[in-house]
Amino acid sequence: DQLKYTNSVIMDLIKYLNSSKKNSIIIFMSDHGYHYFDEPTETGIEFDNILFIKGLKTPITDSVYIPNIFPVILDQLYDTTIPKMKNTRIYLKGNH
Repeated sequence: DQLKYTNSVIMDLIKYLNSSKKNSIIIFMSDHGYHYFDEPTETGIEFDNILFIKGLKTPITDSVYIPNIFPVILDQLYDTTIPKMKNTRIYLKGNH
């Protein structure tokens, strides 16, 4: 019930902001923590992210390295040139 309520509040907020003439940014980021794998995998660390950015010139895709999301958004909206971090992944291996 809490998740359904939260989802409805988020959708209402997005609808309201989308109807506005002003640019809006909503970012929900969630780190689901680390997971151990015997071999490196594409999803060694899982993130669930929701980005709603009104006025963005180019969509943010899942190929954008998580720490670079804010610099990419600010670069597009405010014509800045914020340095980006190198796209790296760390894989943990262990007994579980």
